[in-house]
Amino acid sequence: MPVSVGRYNEEHIETTAGEAVRMFLEHATGLGLEVIFSCSISAKNITRIYTPDQVTGWRYYPESHSDGRKPCGCSYCQRGQIKNRKLREAYDAE
Repeated sequence: MPVSVGRYNEEHIETTAGEAVRMFLEHATGLGLEVIFSCSISAKNITRIYTPDQVTGWRYYPESHSDGRKPCGCSYCQRGQIKNRKLREAYDAE
């Protein structure tokens, strides 16, 4: 089955689903990787569902907790974000 695999905001490459699995396993952290299927998948083809822990994921970008940068607090970047009041107030105070 042909799929596109790559980082969420970068160029994706066309490959097979099996090759996409290999890329995930060989990737250093797997953060930010996504697979996009080119066709729909019927319910009978789904054999297993993995539900990750709630703490899995990120809010701004994959390395947001490790690179020391704060997210932008402007009203445009924080539009629609949950619990952003303190971030916007700190940005406005600067």
